[in-house]
Amino acid sequence: MNLDEGDLNEYHVSMLATLESYRGNGLGQKLLTYAEQLALNKNFTHISLTVDVEKVPAQRLYKKQGYQFIGETGQGDYQYYKMRKSLKLLYLK
Repeated sequence: MNLDEGDLNEYHVSMLATLESYRGNGLGQKLLTYAEQLALNKNFTHISLTVDVEKVPAQRLYKKQGYQFIGETGQGDYQYYKMRKSLKLLYLK
């Protein structure tokens, strides 16, 4: 399946997952922070990802980390939300 994912001017996280037994321990947050640092080191000002429309806990994590819904993508039974975060704010902190 071909998804409409990240734009050319943004760092796109194509896959982020944790084993169920490790969820709730802050590992997802640490992985996101690491990806954001990689993006900043490569001079990107935005980072994006896609999340399954049914993965509400993951959506909550991404929203808590500052990601915003920007659209949808997918085909048939495979529907995803596109989310993006501006990294420019990190420079100001």
